[in-house]
Amino acid sequence: RSVEERILSFLRTPYSGMYVPVGRVAGDTDSQLWTVVFNKEAKRTPLVLVHGFASGSALWCLNLDHLAKDERPIYALDLLG
Repeated sequence: RSVEERILSFLRTPYSGMYVPVGRVAGDTDSQLWTVVFNKEAKRTPLVLVHGFASGSALWCLNLDHLAKDERPIYALDLLG
């Protein structure tokens, strides 16, 4: 988490992070996806960024400032595992 915070600290666009509950995926506890959010209150169609294998939401760091200029909500989520 601290590495992701360092990577995202280079962004110029304000963002927030939140855990999104996804129910019981594995085991006995409810699972949550860590999600980085930009333009949360924007009214346009959201853009959802899903990374590939062995990556995370910080993968989009070089793209996020540019994508956020489009004035739409952006959700970059971290898949479980």
